[in-house]
Amino acid sequence: MSTQIKKEEGFITAILTQAVEDAKFTGLNKYMLEQKIESINWIMGNDPQFLMYCKLLNIEPSYIQNKIRTTG
Repeated sequence: MSTQIKKEEGFITAILTQAVEDAKFTGLNKYMLEQKIESINWIMGNDPQFLMYCKLLNIEPSYIQNKIRTTG
């Protein structure tokens, strides 16, 4: 696997990780609550970009969606 592909996978992993963290936010900060809503909509709404990122990393979208359902 090339270094470029590893870097891209790392970047995509970071995006998905941040989206999950944002979706699990439990505070009262208005900005973070807006990020939470956007992240939940992006993940749970099967956004084409979300689905593509999951496919690139060989992750079932339902795996991440279930993390949101159980902790969101």
